[in-house]
Amino acid sequence: MKITDLVPQKKDPNRVSVFLDGQFAFGLSQQIRFEQKLEIDGEIDQKTVTALVSQDQLNRLVERMLRFLSFRPRSEKEVSDHFLYKAKLKDLTVSEIELATYKKSIGKAIDKLKKLEQLNDTEFVSWWVGQRNRFKPKGVALLKVELLQKGISRELIDNFFEKSSNSSESDLESALRAIDKKLPSFQKLPSTDFKKKVTQFLLRRGFGWDVVNSVIDRTKPKS
Repeated sequence: MKITDLVPQKKDPNRVSVFLDGQFAFGLSQQIRFEQKLEIDGEIDQKTVTALVSQDQLNRLVERMLRFLSFRPRSEKEVSDHFLYKAKLKDLTVSEIELATYKKSIGKAIDKLKKLEQLNDTEFVSWWVGQRNRFKPKGVALLKVELLQKGISRELIDNFFEKSSNSSESDLESALRAIDKKLPSFQKLPSTDFKKKVTQFLLRRGFGWDVVNSVIDRTKPKS
């Protein structure tokens, strides 16, 4: 295939549109273009094209993923799902070559971020549970469901909570913090209504019956 044109992109002059045999083929960073000494009328084979696009996509994905991670820690699945969704949006806006390599490059970019210690599911679990306990306390059962939804393996989740000291005591402390702001209004209710309100509130937060009963015993209004 012959390189018939190299056109700087209007939206990003640091990138160039590469035309092969008279048709747009793919976009590429100017850095890679000059490193590979691509010139108009030069010849290029399909293997080289695929390698260049893969390298370019990987570099851009790592940069974008780091930006995505700068807002808050993420699980591997969150990052993968976000950029796979972006890939779907790209279906009609990039060449077939770019789209195919983009999807393959997502996994490579995630692997690179893991090696750079910028993506770690174990650390994410610790951060997620810490944030929940601090700002919106929930029971261990519900926390496990949330983490599973984030793509964390059941084994990793179980190991984390097994290593946590006295999870039942932690659950009770979390439940007391969770209901703290509601207690003043609940404690004004008749005993039956008080128990009902506390029970419904804590069960919705994923706390077990043993924790619910302990909270009721500790906080019920004195008759």
